[in-house]
This record gives sequence, structure tokens and C-alpha cells, in this order.
Amino acid sequence: MDITLYVKEQPGGRCRLYQAYAEALVEAGANVEERVDNDMAAAILINDQQVFPEDGVFITAADIQKTCEQRQISMPKVNDKLDAILEQCLSEWE
Repeated sequence: MDITLYVKEQPGGRCRLYQAYAEALVEAGANVEERVDNDMAAAILINDQQVFPEDGVFITAADIQKTCEQRQISMPKVNDKLDAILEQCLSEWE
């Protein structure tokens, strides 16, 4: 699985969240390329297909899983870890 991660030069909330997701996916064997783009919102692409958050706010493990299924990509078993990352970030932002 190839992941392209778009972040800002001064990463904020979503950028840091998606960077944490990327680290977990790298540990599971994914290849990640991080690109800094201050004109683009934080984004994750899997094999060149953008992952869209179902809730319109944050990408979740389920959103990543859905994109993998659409692309017929075997997703590493990291859903629980990605969910924990999201929960941790949300609790830090409160």
C-alpha cells in the first residue's frame, strides 16, 4: 500500500492526526510519502485515491478501510490502533 500524506509546513490538528496514522501504517508495512503543501488541506491518498472522511471532518480507520476495499487493497490489521490514535487526539484537543 502506498500512502501520500499532504500536510502543512506548520502542522496543526488534522495534519498531526494523519501523520500519526501514517506512522501506524508504516509499522504495518505501508510506504508513505509526506508532501508539504500549505495551499492544500491535510489529506491522505492511498494508491493515489483520496480518502474522504464520512463525517466530513476527520478521517477514521473506517474511512481508510473503505478506500482500501474500493481499491481492492489488503488493509493491514491496524484499525484498533488507528481508532486509538483518533481518540487520543480528540481528548488532547478538548
